[in-house]
Amino acid sequence: MGWRLMNRARYLASFALATMAAWLVACGEALPSEEPAPLLVTLPAATSGVTPTPTDEPPTPTLLPPSPVPTLPPTSPVLPLPEGIEGVRFLWEWGEVARPVALAPSENRLAVLIADGRFAWLDPASGQVESNTFLWSGILEGETEGEVYTDGTLAVAAFHEMSANPETGAARSRSRLALFDASANERWSLPELDSQRFYSAALSPVAVIAGTWSHDLNTTNTLAAHDLFSGEALWEVSEQGGGYRQIVHDGTRLYALLNEAEGATVACYDIRTGEELWRWTAPDTPRPHQIALGEEGVYVLSVERVVALDPSRGEARWITGFSADPEAWMGLYDGLLYLIPAPSVELGFRPGLVALRADTGELAWHTLNGSLVNPLAVGDDALWAIIRDFDEGVVALSGLELTSGLERVRLDTGSEPQALYRLVAQGRRVYVLGNHLQAYGY
Repeated sequence: MGWRLMNRARYLASFALATMAAWLVACGEALPSEEPAPLLVTLPAATSGVTPTPTDEPPTPTLLPPSPVPTLPPTSPVLPLPEGIEGVRFLWEWGEVARPVALAPSENRLAVLIADGRFAWLDPASGQVESNTFLWSGILEGETEGEVYTDGTLAVAAFHEMSANPETGAARSRSRLALFDASANERWSLPELDSQRFYSAALSPVAVIAGTWSHDLNTTNTLAAHDLFSGEALWEVSEQGGGYRQIVHDGTRLYALLNEAEGATVACYDIRTGEELWRWTAPDTPRPHQIALGEEGVYVLSVERVVALDPSRGEARWITGFSADPEAWMGLYDGLLYLIPAPSVELGFRPGLVALRADTGELAWHTLNGSLVNPLAVGDDALWAIIRDFDEGVVALSGLELTSGLERVRLDTGSEPQALYRLVAQGRRVYVLGNHLQAYGY
């Protein structure tokens, strides 16, 4: 019985193996010999049930609203600076204790006389003192006054000091004339004068012209030319009388205002030899205060009239009645003669400034009416004047057109209308001499 069961099991196993072999052979014949091309199938996205592993990526930043931009006020347009006379501005002020009494400008330096008895060279750009020297030996007895002229390297000054005799109270004076070099050293000088005698001066490229004059009309006075570098006398003339109060020249001829007892006298000399060329005298003309030299003639200013003289012959070309301020200076430019009227009933206390035609003496124009003007100065392209307002206590510098008298600019310069003022113009600069020295320019 057992043997039969074992044979049956062997028989079934053999049959199963034979069947499996036949099936494998059939499958091998049915399968292709080459590998088929892969079939690509796009599957829809499916949510995996697996939770993704977190990564180290930074978190998304939170966006903030932009910062507000400040609103700036609109910028003002940049206005162009004024040009010409309107562009004049304050440059500097030289505040020495003593006031300046006279100034002569040049391109590279200013020659200044100071009331405390000094001569100084100043830098025109800053007003700083470059060098200075004392004019007097011994103790000062009063304020120094005078005139100064320069060529930029040398300067000649005629100056005097007024004082009172402590015992009698009578007026007394001393006067000198000296030439100074670029370091303010005194190169040479003329003898000191006393007894109310004074020097006048003019400067030429080769000589210093020196005159003497006096309030005593019975003295002998001289007019002389001195070598510029040595002071040696080149020629000299003299006469009895009041002397030579003012000197001007054109490089060839010399014109002198004589200090006579009555009337007006102007004399002309050859500047090289001292020879007198002509003399004009007008007994009916009040004693003149000053003369001015222009292209049209020599102009003589007195209290009541203005006279124009022919510079070559000394004949009067015209005479006009004019009440002038005796302390104000004349000015000349391109056929016009500038004058400051004296206060009068007709013009009032503030008579302004006038211009006469230099060839005829006729009135060209009248400007600044209602203003008290004194003094004036002529620049390259401007007429300058000081205006004083005693009511408001203000002093102003006025710049006017030379041809029309139209005021183009006015600047306040101080608050002392009672002070003594002088104006000196050179090119596009003007210097105001009051209790201080101020410079303006454009």
